[in-house]
This record gives sequence, structure tokens and C-alpha cells, in this order.
Amino acid sequence: MSERPPGAAAPEDAARDPLVDVLRALSLGMVVLWHWVFTVVVWHADGPHASNPIGTTRGLWLLTWLLQIMPVFFLVGGSVHGRALARDARWGPFVRRRSGRLLPPSLALAAGCAFAGFGLDAAGVTWAKQAALLVGSPLWFIGIYLVLVLVAPPMWRLHVRYGVLVPVALAVAAVCVDVLRFNQGVAYVEWINWVVVWAAVHQLGFHWDALRRLDANAAGAIAVGGLGALIGLTNMELYPRSMVGVPGEALSNMGPPTLAILALSVFQAGVVLLLADRLEAFADARPMRWLRGNAMALFAVHSVAYAVFYGGWVVVAGGHPAEETSWTWWAQRPLFLLGPAVVLTGLLAIGRTAGGARRHVPTRSVHGEFR
Repeated sequence: MSERPPGAAAPEDAARDPLVDVLRALSLGMVVLWHWVFTVVVWHADGPHASNPIGTTRGLWLLTWLLQIMPVFFLVGGSVHGRALARDARWGPFVRRRSGRLLPPSLALAAGCAFAGFGLDAAGVTWAKQAALLVGSPLWFIGIYLVLVLVAPPMWRLHVRYGVLVPVALAVAAVCVDVLRFNQGVAYVEWINWVVVWAAVHQLGFHWDALRRLDANAAGAIAVGGLGALIGLTNMELYPRSMVGVPGEALSNMGPPTLAILALSVFQAGVVLLLADRLEAFADARPMRWLRGNAMALFAVHSVAYAVFYGGWVVVAGGHPAEETSWTWWAQRPLFLLGPAVVLTGLLAIGRTAGGARRHVPTRSVHGEFR
């Protein structure tokens, strides 16, 4: 029998929340735009490496407090999983449904990158393995997300029994990990926060319906509290101000995530609640409908689209794009938005054509994870 806490949506009332769809699409779309526009590809002896302009552009770190919105993705993922588990909290069916929708496209991209990287390396292309690693690197979050899928049913039972104490306990655990990391110098303990921090945000998503019922004053208090914690943490000369990795800095707040990412998550949750009605109003706009239907597919191939456009640039221009954040690099930014977008449109069209040719075979879309 499935378990449902007091006040949770009954199966017949568990309709999709259009705001969740909008937030999922926007969070993934923002990641794609960030990777296309703000990536600086730097070539070393072993091949291409990704950098960004934050370390060389004054004040640009502040942009990451709004545009690093992976916390929103994990928050709404928790919301969707909570609604599904309220209907059926059995571990096997839940994990089979969710992993069955995410694993095939993820493994296909990983296998493609590995095949291309090692195959070309064997053929003497010395930079191929590093390039393949770079193209496949955005899949890191799928791995973490699948871990959260595996533990979601028992975490739901904890939610039913203990409610808000669960994300609070996870936040305390994240604090303990950072204390052991920075104060005690315990080796490798920081890797625990890959799961603990994102599990705390995901668990907060189980409370989505309750959060949506909060008034503007309560939502504002959440945003202010998260922002205050973020300002405090990033001014104690321990946590970087940027919410993405910055070349030359010894520490990244994202890899593995630190307590600053948890503060960012609280801040962004409050902002989302404050803007909920305005965001939901865009749910049925034509561009948003397209993005809602293609967000995960777009994310899955956006790095491939970037690589194809980058390779085309090298061939046509006879050299690499600017590697430094000079005026030339900034002037090229519109091209690195439009170019990969055109390539990606073509890749999606090829995918739809191939899918149509196999329409007699039952398939699941990757964005079905959020249905």
C-alpha cells in the first residue's frame, strides 16, 4: 500500500503542476545557454578544456547566483517524485519507471563519446579522449539524479514520518561534511556532499505543495534567509563567490557541492515562490510549450551540437575561436548562441525522423521522466 502524508495530493488530484514543467524547462534551458555562451575552450597538450570568463571579468560571479539553477532542477524533481510516490511508494516499480526513462539516452551518449574518444585516439588523434570527455561531462547530473531516484522511496517514507526534519537533518549533515573537510582536513569526505546536498534539495521538493501555499511574506523570508546565508558564507574567505568553478581557484562550490550551494538552493526556492504566478502564466506560450516538450532532449545533445559547431568553425575559419575573454571573444558570443542552436535543431529533426521510422516500436522519451 502506498503511503501518503496528511495534505498530500490524492491520486485523482495529482494533476501535473504547470509551474513545475516551466521550472524544469527553464533550468535545463539555462544550463544549455550557459554552456554555449559562457564556455571558453582552451587547448592544452592533451586536448580541449572548458574554462569561463568569470575569473577575468569583474563582477560576473554575481550572475551565477541567478543562472546556476541546477538547484531548481533538483527541487522540481523532488516535487514530481513526491507526487508519484504518493500514488505508489513501492521501490521496484518507481525505480524501473524512472531509470528506464533516463538511462537509455544517457548511456547512448556516454557510449558514443567513449567510442569516438578511444577510437579516434587509437587512430592517432591525440586530443580525442579529452574532447569526448568534455562533450560527455554534462551527464554528471544524470548520475546524481539516478542516485536520488534509487533512494527516493525510502526517503519518501522518512518524509511521511518526519516531514521537514528530513531536509533539516540533511542540511546539518552537509554542514558536518564541510567542517570535516575544511576544519579537520579529512581526505575525500567532500565527495559525500555530492549526494547529501542534492538530496536535501530533492527532499525539499517533497514539500512543494506546502511551499506553494505560502504567502508572499513567507516566500520573501525564505529568499532573504537564503540570500543572507549565501552572502555570509561567500564573505568568510572560505567559499568562492561564484557558484560555478572558476579557473585558477583551488575550490569550486559545485564540484563537489558545498554549503554555499545549499544556501543558493534556499534563495532560489524563495525567488521561485515569489515569481510563481508570473512564471506559470508563460506555461502555455508557444516557445515555452516547445521548451517544455524538448528540454531533456535538448540537454542530452546540446554539448554534441556545440562540438559540431566548434569543429565547423575550425574547418571554415582555419583556426580556433578566441580562447581569452577579449573583445573578440565577447563579439563571438552571439555566434556561439545561434550556431549550436541551428545544429541542435538539425539533430532534433534527425532524431524525430529516426523515431518516426521506428514508430511501430514502443519508445519512451527522456523528458517522460517528468510525467
